[in-house]
Amino acid sequence: MPLSLATVLCAQGPLEAENAWRAWRAGVVLDALPWSEIQLLPLLPQTQLEAWLGDDPAAGRLLGLVRRAWSEAQLQLHQLRGIVGELQAAGVGPVMIAGEAALHSRLSEAGRIRPIGELQLLLPRQQLDAADQRLRQLHWRPATPGPPAKALNWVDQWHWSRPGQSLRLLWRPTRVVPWRAREYEQELWSRPEPLLPSPHLMLARLAEEARCQGPIPWQVDAALLPLSDAEWAAAARLAARYAPVAFARLQAQRGHGAEPGALRRSRIEHALHRRMVLWRARLLNVLRRPLA
Repeated sequence: MPLSLATVLCAQGPLEAENAWRAWRAGVVLDALPWSEIQLLPLLPQTQLEAWLGDDPAAGRLLGLVRRAWSEAQLQLHQLRGIVGELQAAGVGPVMIAGEAALHSRLSEAGRIRPIGELQLLLPRQQLDAADQRLRQLHWRPATPGPPAKALNWVDQWHWSRPGQSLRLLWRPTRVVPWRAREYEQELWSRPEPLLPSPHLMLARLAEEARCQGPIPWQVDAALLPLSDAEWAAAARLAARYAPVAFARLQAQRGHGAEPGALRRSRIEHALHRRMVLWRARLLNVLRRPLA
């Protein structure tokens, strides 16, 4: 099986990374480069990539893919910031950039270009009605009716679109157990920032399931997202309390400084979790029905 750029990006140390790059470059056929590899390529720091390419005859072509990814990401960010500005002007807020755009902004600090596949914004659940009104004025249309208030602990997103664009409104950046949804939201909004705080961003990325099955593996984002020791500890605490899927994946990242303890659920929580899975499936089936 051909080596993936994910191996290069997750390598431990510069020598291992360079060796993995050489092996990847020797085995890849550029005319048949998979889309997933095209998406991973810009995550290599450009200065490092230029040094590795040297006098490679395909250097211009590969660097061109990186430049294109940067241009596309800037366009996505421009569109997203425009939506944020419109919402804030209408009194909707606070609003945070979420998802892949938040990852892009954090990774760009380290000279990496993280492609953006979908626009996501995070806002408090109390702001959904106001956001609904303003987005309709901007010619956005919801894919489903707005979730009722009693469902907001069970669902965490609302999909919108207009020609050529799609947007997800989130009131939690990741799936958490519903009986702790409000507690998690309170913790999230206790220190609002223009972008997601790093521990919450890590938690969201590690807990992704079927929501955004993009070409970039969670292991890559987890390995590259810059976190201090204190932020890793905070991410481990959040994962252990709110998101078991993220917790399990965080344990796989111990080499980056995360040492969470064992996750235990009470019998009541186990029973509630089983009921949650059943009722969430039923609720999502209702919400996914197209508007008349």
